[in-house]
Amino acid sequence: KYPFDAEVKSAFLFVLTHDANPGLRIAAINQLDSSSINRAGLDQELLNVLKDKIHSDNNNYIRLRAKAVIEETRQ
Repeated sequence: KYPFDAEVKSAFLFVLTHDANPGLRIAAINQLDSSSINRAGLDQELLNVLKDKIHSDNNNYIRLRAKAVIEETRQ
């Protein structure tokens, strides 16, 4: 319902980085992928969070999704 802007992006990044609920982290990474990357590409902040998630998240889907998002933007 809300337009994707810096505040919304920051909220999704916060959830992806700090929330213990894997379902919320999955929703955040999916929304970040569909919203920000399609419009503006990866910025450094998002790239850093995704790289961190590849190595540190305890949820396999999030690790794989973070890697896929980075690879998709390199093509």
